[in-house]
Amino acid sequence: MGKCRPICVVVSRGTTFTPEKPKKSRWRKQDVEGRAKVKSRTRRNLGHSYLDSRGRQREARVLGPPCQCKKNCRQLLQGTESSIFNSFWDLNTYDKQNTYLFSTIKVIPKKRSYKKETKRQESARKVMNQYFVKVNVVDVQICKIEFLSVHGLQNSSKRLKFIARQISEGRTTPKRDGRGKHQNRPNRTSAERVQSVHDHIQAIPRYDYYVEWCKERAIAPVEEDRYRRIFCSEYNIGFKLPKSDTCHTCDLPNNQMEANKENQDEYNKLRIQLQLHQTKAVAMQECLRKEVLDNAKNYTKYNISFDLQQTLPTPSLTIGPAFYLRKAWTYNLGIHDCVSGKGSMFLWAETTAKRGRDCKHPTKILTREDFHQRAPSGFYG
Repeated sequence: MGKCRPICVVVSRGTTFTPEKPKKSRWRKQDVEGRAKVKSRTRRNLGHSYLDSRGRQREARVLGPPCQCKKNCRQLLQGTESSIFNSFWDLNTYDKQNTYLFSTIKVIPKKRSYKKETKRQESARKVMNQYFVKVNVVDVQICKIEFLSVHGLQNSSKRLKFIARQISEGRTTPKRDGRGKHQNRPNRTSAERVQSVHDHIQAIPRYDYYVEWCKERAIAPVEEDRYRRIFCSEYNIGFKLPKSDTCHTCDLPNNQMEANKENQDEYNKLRIQLQLHQTKAVAMQECLRKEVLDNAKNYTKYNISFDLQQTLPTPSLTIGPAFYLRKAWTYNLGIHDCVSGKGSMFLWAETTAKRGRDCKHPTKILTREDFHQRAPSGFYG
């Protein structure tokens, strides 16, 4: 039997209709955050343990030991080293961390120079770096070793060197992370090959046909995975069989609405008629659901649903002579107890009984073997 599905929303003359559901779409987005490389990069930026590109386990970042300098820098932090460490790695991205480091390093001219008894009389270093951290909203200067330890960068001293070099060059902000953003990609799919996928999808979207299509045009075809990703992410195309066993009351106004698109008054009238019909269907389903929930507590009455399903031609053969011969129809009546969740199927051929009001054979089976056996004690008085 046909089934009605609620789709609409209109309020007219005090009648409230159900909200319109959003249309389903085949647009699919790539799960970039779920990729193994992205997960590893996220864990690395958070200071957690991760697997590198070669599958090696990298240890998590930890607070380093205190320095051994004369200033005793760890005591200057007044117990805030853990909060500094956590705040730094909670920034989550490499660029934000570099921006923070950029603001905590000061580059000044070197204060003194010592002559060396070598070929180069003076040191090549022209500047010196100072490192600061916030302690109770006050900038406190500490040594480089303590600065690396308190940020968990014991093995990343080059990172500070690159940032200090950018400061000495006069930059006001650090450079953005350029790792993996080069253009030296010999295996990248060319724009011409990607366009060939679009041209073929607009014609007929099948990969095996696409390979033949490319051979005819002397174009190197892309891989099947690339073809599928372009089709799924950039096209809203779906394939399905035509609907069958639909609701007659829904199909009639739908067809009339297609024919009366230019007549706005008639179109709106048909639309309201369709919405009212579908709202009644939803209300009936809601009433059945509520009745089943109420009856599930004491089970004093039955909630039975019937469905005469699609008729089956018998026998089902694919050979030519049998395919065109007239077959006997087999009927299947489904009877479902909505409270207990149990269902029964009753099959019979048209040689035993017809379908409709004259079909008494399934009714006898239901009354004798289903109702009486499942009825609660005392239900029939």
